Amino acid sequence: PLLDFLEAQVGRVDRLYIVGDLFDTWFAFPRTVFAEYVPLLGALHRVHRAGARIIYLAGNHDFEFGNFFTDVIEAEIHPGDLVVEADGRRAYVAHGDLVNPADRKYRLLRRVLRSAPARWLGRRLPPALVWRIAGGMTHHFTGEEIARRMPLGEIFDDFAARKLAEGFDTVILGHLHRPAFQTHPNGLYINLGDWVSARTWLDWDDGRLTLQRHTASETP
Repeated sequence: PLLDFLEAQVGRVDRLYIVGDLFDTWFAFPRTVFAEYVPLLGALHRVHRAGARIIYLAGNHDFEFGNFFTDVIEAEIHPGDLVVEADGRRAYVAHGDLVNPADRKYRLLRRVLRSAPARWLGRRLPPALVWRIAGGMTHHFTGEEIARRMPLGEIFDDFAARKLAEGFDTVILGHLHRPAFQTHPNGLYINLGDWVSARTWLDWDDGRLTLQRHTASETP
């Protein structure tokens, strides 16, 4: 379904924002990519070749991008949050993994994984081993595990309200795995959901924002 969606965007979109965790595991190796992702990378390349700018915000599963994203599809990479000003809107956009300041265990792990020594070591390990290690860690980062540990829905709502009070009229987040489109007194809070179950995406067209669900056939 994701490939079907991306093929439908070829020649249609000016900008494609990826707000983290497009991949379950992504780690950039010199001139090597995981074979499982070749169809997806090809689809992104076609979207770019048709004229779209790709803007990628790092998630907790994908933060070491490498030459495919910077050189081949010339993506604009953001390791943290982003302010988007367009069509009269001022939007705060972030993956959302740092929304909860009380999750100290995750914040420590995030710091370790993104450190220069960890990245240096990761690039020198065999890709198959990195894939295996990342697969073993994945359960720490799934939406279900996060939801069991804390009431993240309320935490995300409160975070969005604070950002709207700071002067943004739109807050766009991911990470939660639960799509949301909420009107606050000061503006909109949107959570993008996921492509595992919800298959939701945000369409931004001349300032009009709609959270849409992909419903095309899943035929390979």
